[in-house]
Amino acid sequence: MKNGGRGNKNARPTLDQLERLLIGMCNMAESLFADAVVTFLDGRGDLVKELRAEDYRAHERALEIDQLCMDLLGTGEPDSRQRPFIGAAMKMAGALKRTVDESLRIGQSLRACQVDSLAGADHLPQMIDLTQSMLGDAVEALLNQDATQASALYLVFRELTTLSEQGRRQLGEAIQKDELAPHVGVALIGVTFGLGRIGDEVLGVANQVAHLYRTEAAG
Repeated sequence: MKNGGRGNKNARPTLDQLERLLIGMCNMAESLFADAVVTFLDGRGDLVKELRAEDYRAHERALEIDQLCMDLLGTGEPDSRQRPFIGAAMKMAGALKRTVDESLRIGQSLRACQVDSLAGADHLPQMIDLTQSMLGDAVEALLNQDATQASALYLVFRELTTLSEQGRRQLGEAIQKDELAPHVGVALIGVTFGLGRIGDEVLGVANQVAHLYRTEAAG
């Protein structure tokens, strides 16, 4: 595995390196999600290979973050204020890895159905916007160390969850009434589930940011 910008592998690991890797992985997750949406909505099968390559790089970055966290803890030097960040970074990397996996599945869903329109799935554009908004706000909250902004994402996630439940119900009814081909309906339900799962993982990242910097402020 490439060192991903850690420089000399014999150099002592630092928290600055960890923060840069984590922010880089956040940007990867944002980019892959945006590309997956284009792939799905525009039927760009030619982009699936690129999505897989992005997914692979994100997985490598997650492994690199885990290793750096273990290296930092192994030095025995992190103090009581640094150790929480290392633990949070490991959890955030895991959530981001699952986010890119779900994004890849959304991009690959065009294999199950070529979507000419989103008739019967009117909830999807709004869900996509909310999910993209959550990703962007979670990254911004991490960059700004803003616990308040991170905490506010819970309300966005509730809206996303409501849309997901309504959309799955509507799609199921459309399939039952023969208003939607089963293979198309099932694929759209899968995308709906995927967006909800991404929102859940991003909320997990936001919760780590909120807890980390709310605790620091209190301290």
